[in-house]
Amino acid sequence: MNRFGWFKKFAWAVVLLATSTLAQAQIDKAADTLDSRIRVFLSGASFGTTNKHDADFIVALVNRDIVTNQEVKQRMQQVLDALHSSEKASSDHMQEALYRAFDELVLERLQMQLARDIGISADEKVLDGAIQAIAKQNQFSVDQLRKRLVDDGVAYEDFRERVRSQLLLQRVRDRFLDPRPNVSNDEVEAEIQRLQVRMLPPIVELNLAHIVIPVAEGAGIEVEKSKYNLALAIAEKARKGVDFSLLAQEIGASSTASEAKGMGLKEQDSYPALFVDAVRGVSVGGVSQPVKSGAGYHVVKLLEKKEVMAPIVLLNETRPRHILLRATTPDAIAKAQAQLALLREKIQRRDITFAEAAKTVSQDASASAGGDLGWTGPTQFVSEFENVMNRLPIGKISEPIVSRFGVHVIEVLERRDIQIPSTQLRERIVETRREAKVEENFKNWSQELRSRAYIELREAPQL
Repeated sequence: MNRFGWFKKFAWAVVLLATSTLAQAQIDKAADTLDSRIRVFLSGASFGTTNKHDADFIVALVNRDIVTNQEVKQRMQQVLDALHSSEKASSDHMQEALYRAFDELVLERLQMQLARDIGISADEKVLDGAIQAIAKQNQFSVDQLRKRLVDDGVAYEDFRERVRSQLLLQRVRDRFLDPRPNVSNDEVEAEIQRLQVRMLPPIVELNLAHIVIPVAEGAGIEVEKSKYNLALAIAEKARKGVDFSLLAQEIGASSTASEAKGMGLKEQDSYPALFVDAVRGVSVGGVSQPVKSGAGYHVVKLLEKKEVMAPIVLLNETRPRHILLRATTPDAIAKAQAQLALLREKIQRRDITFAEAAKTVSQDASASAGGDLGWTGPTQFVSEFENVMNRLPIGKISEPIVSRFGVHVIEVLERRDIQIPSTQLRERIVETRREAKVEENFKNWSQELRSRAYIELREAPQL
């Protein structure tokens, strides 16, 4: 799973409504214009509430609904909490969190309006069931959940309305969005080629029957030829359906009579390589051509073949750690790059350890673990991050690199090879590709909703 994507909470979203290239370009242009207007508007926000703005006020009008200052304030705190960064957020990061909070509220208003327009609702019975599920998930009864909410200063009726809103949002998205976008086999194969994984052969079990026509050491050419012709005759009779064990008795090969009935199903590596090679390409029930060993000529019949394990992939895993400063605007990215470049120098001079720096500065959930992201396989990070990580020698720290989530410095702690079934790798690739499509399609759908909306920006938030 892509491990930096905040969009995962929308993991069921993919656009069903197709638009032409021209229409999409117009939507993108409108979205960029609105985005610029909103960012300029929010740049006038004040952080640190004054007495003048203790009372709530309208920040924006979204079609026929309002967004209030208190709502923006509460949502912004939720964003910061989710990013585990409220205590070390720079002014640029605070501004980005404010933008995300406001954007979420606007999009929710638009979706709730759409739900009302098409008659989507959540009745009391459905709402009660959802709350019971939430209580059960947290190992509470409903009464215990109610008491916990009161203890936390949350009115139970307010909580019910929040759950109702989430149900409505879920239903409107389900109406317009497909939860599982298709990932084609060609896409999976292309990703496997890109990863350049090594494939190990599957584990195969064989049951072979065997007849040997002995040839004495030092036998002359005529004897050799006679024995070879006998082996050919036995192979031909066996192909015509004559019982293999009877053929062994005919030539008086009593020492191999039991082997002529079959030597049991076992891993092919347990058989002499000569026998395995002899039946390579032979169908079950088929008989090999005579093959020569020091003991004589052998005729081998393939009685049974079983693949007991799917092909195995030898996959390289990496254990990285990183420091992340979240930034999306050009100015914020430039500042973050400069800050992390100086921090990288301090780490290299051993003025501070990487783990200490991550705990102090990083704005990612991994900060508390010193930036350690644990063992990860291919496709689990966004490509901007993964490409740099894969080229990085163990123990070296990258230059600041930019991803869609901000600016990182990365250090690789360890690498190892693990074996996993190829089916598991394919499932992992499908899930990663599906998440990427979800992100892109949700973004397009959101832009389309915004492009059709009337959004009036009233008064910048006071936080």
